[in-house]
Amino acid sequence: MLKKGKEEIIYLLNKCIEKFESENSTILTKNTNRKNYKPLAIALSEISNNLPLSAEKLGPRANWKRF
Repeated sequence: MLKKGKEEIIYLLNKCIEKFESENSTILTKNTNRKNYKPLAIALSEISNNLPLSAEKLGPRANWKRF
């Protein structure tokens, strides 16, 4: 099912949390305390910082498939 706006962000964040927990054999305490999310924030920041390098490996933008 296609989600929109806030629902999509919540869905994607939950998927990120699930993947992070499974790959690191840890459980994040989910509440409003930002310190609980620090390890996830660092991992997402590393991914974000590597996006330009990943894009270079994928080739010219014209070859990217649109969805």
